[in-house]
Amino acid sequence: MCEDGNMYATVDFTWWTARQDSMEYAQTALATPAATNPAGSIYDVNGTWRPGFKVGLGAQFCSYGWDIFLQYTYFRMNNDNSTSVPASGLTLYDAYWFVNQAHGATPSYNSVNAHWELQNNVFDFEIGRNFWVSPQLAIRPMIGAKGFWGKQNFDLTFNGNTASTSTAMDNHMKNWGVGIRTGLDTTWHMGMGFSLMGDFALTGLWEQFQLSRFDVSRAGLSAINQSYSYYNVAPVVEWMFGLAYDWWSCEGTFHLGFHVAYEEQVWFNQNHFIRESGVAGATGGNLSYSGLTAGVRFDF
Repeated sequence: MCEDGNMYATVDFTWWTARQDSMEYAQTALATPAATNPAGSIYDVNGTWRPGFKVGLGAQFCSYGWDIFLQYTYFRMNNDNSTSVPASGLTLYDAYWFVNQAHGATPSYNSVNAHWELQNNVFDFEIGRNFWVSPQLAIRPMIGAKGFWGKQNFDLTFNGNTASTSTAMDNHMKNWGVGIRTGLDTTWHMGMGFSLMGDFALTGLWEQFQLSRFDVSRAGLSAINQSYSYYNVAPVVEWMFGLAYDWWSCEGTFHLGFHVAYEEQVWFNQNHFIRESGVAGATGGNLSYSGLTAGVRFDF
């Protein structure tokens, strides 16, 4: 039974991985030309799978047919990559960041360690309304807002034979933003409480980035110490597809809903780690999340 002001709560478990463009940190290549040139490699710091969660609270207004919903999403990931000089005779270079080096310098190293850490806190507010297109299909257009704050750290350590040829970079990025969010939720009812769910949302996000970078050699010498503030407007695209099951009490006063889905999000133009001019690669790469989302909804 639906009454105005009916409340509902949601809890979701997420198992996601994050990927970001332009996170290459080293390459291997032949030091001098040769008749037989073994293939080199490019190394980047890839995302790993990490748990997270969502919690939400909403209210239904049945006399008008619409509802409001507020949801908080938390995700944190950190990952370490390392590589050493391969046995094929190739040389290991820093071709992407020029850590603590003059422009254009390309010293070689014995090994390199990379650490990427990401944390994101997101609030989504929605006002939506359910429409029954047919007895089997329901749609819910919605509009609202997205707000978030987060941070990323990207740390590199290049190890050489001496203190003067061993160097490290600490590259930090904090950002926050707000924007208008809209989308469409669809429910395809199959009978016996089961349904397919397909959701889509789009946000125009205004952001501020606070950036800093500090490089230092093992000998205590520093060539780079910079900070920068940057403003950006970029889209965020979200979509989800999965299976749901709903159960109502005999009186219709209580409802439990369960769902499991595959979810993807693309946050455009997010990689603004400070680079030195003239290096390979580019800033402004997209950040993506993907993985499993499973949860429960309780109406009371």
